[in-house]
Amino acid sequence: MKEENLITWVNLELGDERVIREVKKIIEELQSAREKQERYNLPITILNGKKFNFQAFLDSGEVKHKLSSASGGFRSIEAIENMFETSLKKQGNNGTEYKNNVLDHLSLVRSNVLEKASALYNEIKYTDSLRDGFDILKENIDDKLLDLNPVIAEQLMLSFKSMNSKVAEERSQALTTARRFLKELADTIYPPRQAVIGDRKLGEEQYINRIWAFMDESIASRGDKASAKSLVDLIGLNIQNLYKGTNKGVHAEVSETQSILFIFQIYIMVGYLLDYLDRSVKSEEKININDATLDELESTLEVSRSIAKKIVKSRVLLGGITESHLKEISGVGSKTISKAKEFFDFS
Repeated sequence: MKEENLITWVNLELGDERVIREVKKIIEELQSAREKQERYNLPITILNGKKFNFQAFLDSGEVKHKLSSASGGFRSIEAIENMFETSLKKQGNNGTEYKNNVLDHLSLVRSNVLEKASALYNEIKYTDSLRDGFDILKENIDDKLLDLNPVIAEQLMLSFKSMNSKVAEERSQALTTARRFLKELADTIYPPRQAVIGDRKLGEEQYINRIWAFMDESIASRGDKASAKSLVDLIGLNIQNLYKGTNKGVHAEVSETQSILFIFQIYIMVGYLLDYLDRSVKSEEKININDATLDELESTLEVSRSIAKKIVKSRVLLGGITESHLKEISGVGSKTISKAKEFFDFS
């Protein structure tokens, strides 16, 4: 039951139009009933049986953002993140969406993601499927790290071994080793420098900032920037919070769950870092416009969803579109053509 609710919520955040349409309908019916002071029973399923916890959705505070165009509304979270990065961060607003509203929306969704992910982890942490999946991830990351830097690879592997200890002091020592690993990883991929990015210093001790800076530069011109950076920022923020809880000293008691979560988060973050480290040594290639998703077209070209749909329909009808085809689509002007040529490949 809980997993079905979670899947439906994830589909909502990813912009599934069928889920969005159904959820909006229920919310509108609820608002109407409240205005008339009538009783309204929230359904527990949508779309012919898909479970969705409407009460939890209302309690989370997301509804006000979903119903507000200034916050990005019911757009996919990837499209909202991309819109924030490409226009709102500098301009403040684009006439419809506003920077602070969108930022509040994104922050709330990130918080909800963390809460739901932690709850799901606590439910499945002892299952074989989680162990098997993590073993595969760990083996791949360990191998890549050994190629990059054998010393820090060994640090991470030793930290992982101690994290599984039943002795609290050994787990605390493992967290200290893990923090040392992160610093040396940052030294390897993004050495200290005097520069400042926003309000983030990049000196010797600001190793988390340096890891973030590496990610920011590595995915700066890639289509999946929004989702990847959002996830890494979320993991980085959670790790930072864990630091605060473990900075009381090496003998401070660290729970088994806390240590496992910590090492899992490190491995996941390192996995993303190594993936983009691999990509950063390759030449940057534009996404072909015929391979771009609906969300990528909408957010990158900064067009309405209806125009993005027209582009998708046109390329399906024609078996692919060229620059000249794009110019013929109603609603596509010179500004959109310029953005398409800048960010997409037409060959």
